[in-house]
Amino acid sequence: MSSQSISFKPTTVIKNISWGIDGKHTAWLIFGFLLISLVGWLYLVQASAVTSASLEVNILHQKITDLSRQNDVLRARIAEAESMARIQQRATELQMAPTAPANIEYMVVPNLPPLATEPAIPGNIPAATPPTVSRHWYDGIIDWFAGVNHN
Repeated sequence: MSSQSISFKPTTVIKNISWGIDGKHTAWLIFGFLLISLVGWLYLVQASAVTSASLEVNILHQKITDLSRQNDVLRARIAEAESMARIQQRATELQMAPTAPANIEYMVVPNLPPLATEPAIPGNIPAATPPTVSRHWYDGIIDWFAGVNHN
């Protein structure tokens, strides 16, 4: 048997390569490599954009959750502030007290139209009251709220 020595020196390995690549095949290899690189780059850009959008959506969901919690806290504070016990406590702090029915005085407004007991029907318009001359400044305000037109 003959023994043949195998050498792994670069110069020896290059000399022993039996396949050769001509210019046409080299161009196709470079084109293929560039095409694969382009597809890989496009995939990475797309994956990066999806990841960024996903992160932004998660951040927005977290903000929504935080704002919902803040709204719940504010609703609870509003409910506490509107409670009858809190209102009575605040009125006592401001030195307010309920009054006896004998101390209530009602203001009589002359020429005030009666309150409607039935809802107004579009075709059922009440007759206009004759214009009156207001003797007090607040009569004009009351007439304005009542819808009386003095023109």
